[in-house]
Amino acid sequence: MPLLLRLKTRVGVSAESYLYRLDELDQIDPELKEQLKQQLHTAYGTTFVEPGESRRAISPNARIGDLLYIAGEAFAAQALRAALEGVE
Repeated sequence: MPLLLRLKTRVGVSAESYLYRLDELDQIDPELKEQLKQQLHTAYGTTFVEPGESRRAISPNARIGDLLYIAGEAFAAQALRAALEGVE
């Protein structure tokens, strides 16, 4: 969900609106969409406050930050796969 919250700020919409748009464009797995939707609804709770930082100020390095986040996730997944190799 952190990447969704980063990207929604970039386009200036709510996280849930961005999630629906990703779904309309077939850019998100339906199972992941439902998981994120549930996380958002839990985060909204009874206050309906947008989770994460809602500021719209984007630094010149925002894209680099996004890429580093994705690389970190991929590296973590790669390390997990390597650790599980040979485990039956």
